[in-house]
Amino acid sequence: MKNRYNAPFGYAVIKGITEIHPEEAAVVRKLFADYIAGASLKSIAENLTERKIEFLPGRSDWNKNRVKRILEDARYTGSTGLPAIIDEADFTRAGVIKNERNNHADQQSPRLPLPVVCADCETKIQRRHEHRSKRPERWYCPGCGAVTGLRQGELEDCITEILNRLIAQPDLVTDEPPAEEQPLNIVSMQNEISRLLEGFHFDRDTVKSSIFELAVLKYSRLDNRKNMTKQLRAELTQMAPLSAFSPEVLIKIAGQICLSAPDIVQLQLKNGQIIGKDDGHEGDNDPRETGVHTATDEPPAQRGGLCAGEHICG
Repeated sequence: MKNRYNAPFGYAVIKGITEIHPEEAAVVRKLFADYIAGASLKSIAENLTERKIEFLPGRSDWNKNRVKRILEDARYTGSTGLPAIIDEADFTRAGVIKNERNNHADQQSPRLPLPVVCADCETKIQRRHEHRSKRPERWYCPGCGAVTGLRQGELEDCITEILNRLIAQPDLVTDEPPAEEQPLNIVSMQNEISRLLEGFHFDRDTVKSSIFELAVLKYSRLDNRKNMTKQLRAELTQMAPLSAFSPEVLIKIAGQICLSAPDIVQLQLKNGQIIGKDDGHEGDNDPRETGVHTATDEPPAQRGGLCAGEHICG
């Protein structure tokens, strides 16, 4: 049996290195191809279930939500340093099709190919339409209750401004580790090593092997970040300034969009770095460190430069 270490479907971790799982990767590619060709989430899930494709050992009961999560997972394009399984153009096309199929109550913007998440609690933000409100478009976080009133065009303007900042200064992309929690597989292994060392008669060879495997995992994450940082800088150096919002450029550079009240927009780059419009290196850490204001909080006096519509980009 392959060693997943919490790897997404389509990947396996072999001796601490995340690699493509050939059979599962073929399933992922067919899933995208079928969806782009017109298949529904339900029909794809039923087909995978009938074929007894296991997404976990002993589990092949696919549903449309599981299929949808794969279609929305930008890691398959090479985000966070994972080997790419899906071409970025196919991922973008699948996202456009998904939004076109949704009705007016769709919770995500039809032009944004990446997920919009709350910068405070990392919950996927919902897009709502309130026609009786002076600002009918609202972004609501079901996790912590934060609300922002950015319009579609304002959000796109902020994203374009951040991308242009990076295009003008590629060196703003750094490989410094962000302030983030350790992945579950690393935490679990650290706890296991501690448990072994607490015993009166522990097996030295077992402990040494576990420590080595932990070091390989940590080095792999660091090495992936450095490689992705170099790749992002190289791509940004070749880009011309944007005159309008570009979903294609966004998906090449970022993995997700971070949004918090009062209308603060940041991008999480593919190397894990979070950056806004004018926060510089000192502000490129996790925005959760600065706090998030809900709809009932008073907005801070100063939080970066303003874009059109009095919203804040980073």
